[in-house]
Amino acid sequence: HRVDRRQRQMCIRDRVNRVPPCHSLSDEVPQIKRNSISSSIVKIPGLKKIYQPFDSAGGKKKEDKDEFRRRVSRRLKTKDRAISARDFELLSLEVSPELHFSRCIKSASSTSNLNLVVVNSVNEGGKDDFIPSLVSAQKLDEIKEYLVSRSSPFVRISVFNMRRQPVRVLAKILFVDNKGTLEQCNSISNRIKEFMSPWCSNYKHTMSISEGLKRADLLNLIISQSGVLEVTELTIKLGTVGTENEIFMEDTRHTLYPLDNKTVFVSANDHEIRI
Repeated sequence: HRVDRRQRQMCIRDRVNRVPPCHSLSDEVPQIKRNSISSSIVKIPGLKKIYQPFDSAGGKKKEDKDEFRRRVSRRLKTKDRAISARDFELLSLEVSPELHFSRCIKSASSTSNLNLVVVNSVNEGGKDDFIPSLVSAQKLDEIKEYLVSRSSPFVRISVFNMRRQPVRVLAKILFVDNKGTLEQCNSISNRIKEFMSPWCSNYKHTMSISEGLKRADLLNLIISQSGVLEVTELTIKLGTVGTENEIFMEDTRHTLYPLDNKTVFVSANDHEIRI
């Protein structure tokens, strides 16, 4: 049966309620305060009242130009499907932009078994941000489901947090006119912690997780600090992984790497800076 234009417009009007988009100009994550919603825009038969006892959760802050370019670049690369290991890494960042790093590892027993290890990011630097927070189990499951829906049914994937391996730096420093102070030593120690915290967006000139920890980068970092004339001794010690009592052993390599590709370096609680 033919339906005239007026009848079609009435059907569409009854089914669809278009709401104009709201563009937030704030860099903060939007939040709807509790008791802000009390009714629906379109009346729903049988619904008397709406209660909102809690503040809204989730949400994302306004996307800047750099984030937009990265997101579009990832989408063009993956075509919203996971085939290569790099596709899994990029798609994990798509579903969870708060991640700082992800790595897809093929199992030694079967190429269809994949492990995706992730590291969370931190927006603001602080004394507790030298070690990244763990991605919640709920978020890990969400990432897994997203990847499973975009990959081959023969692929089995597991998603989990990277293990942490602490690094301690011991350095003996010669200051200009031998006027080094305890405050300067503490400042250098904190700068080393910042350098080893690439997941914090506020810290600049940090190490790269994928490229390892380079001894030359640490030397240049310390020498660049105010009042430092020379670094006379530099020792780097790596701690144990997954044990309560940390045991540190010296590593003399020029470029240091964690225990395995499922582990990431983190700063020790204290570094020993001597005059």
